[in-house]
Amino acid sequence: MHGASSAVEERQSSPQYRSCLVFLEETVHRWIQHDEGRVMNKIVIGTVGFFLLGASPVFANSLTDSEAQTYNDIPYVSGGIGLEERAELKAIGKTDNLEISFALQNKDYIGGALVLIRDKNGTEILEAVSDGPLFFAKLPEGVYTVKATAMGKTLEQTVHVPSKGQARLYFAWKDSVASHTLAKK
Repeated sequence: MHGASSAVEERQSSPQYRSCLVFLEETVHRWIQHDEGRVMNKIVIGTVGFFLLGASPVFANSLTDSEAQTYNDIPYVSGGIGLEERAELKAIGKTDNLEISFALQNKDYIGGALVLIRDKNGTEILEAVSDGPLFFAKLPEGVYTVKATAMGKTLEQTVHVPSKGQARLYFAWKDSVASHTLAKK
């Protein structure tokens, strides 16, 4: 979570983001001063259009770029909401040796699962919240216990992670979902 908040702060401090906000603030200020029917409509339409076009690269990066993070020197990446992001993430995760996916038993993907990975001695290796239905990590070869918690229920599996290749785990919860992130297969 720390990596995600610093990525948001970094984007918010970018020159593109700040210039869009300054322009929006100035335009709204002019809009308030020039309360005339047609002028006001043109300003509002122009402001919204400019903001959407000008800010789209900033917001597009925050929605589609899956950024690698680390925990205890273990690199991992997660996400996969939507077909495009899922394909991008699978391409990024090809070099990782553990792939985990999260879904309901009806095969709808879910995001936001808490992932806890422990080695064979019970030592915590990695703990993170998945940003989507896919989670990739690069672990040292070995046997690990992986716990995934979503919708108040923890599921657990044991996996042998190879030095070459990729181990895959699939966690599926019962279909009783309330407010969790879903992504259709």
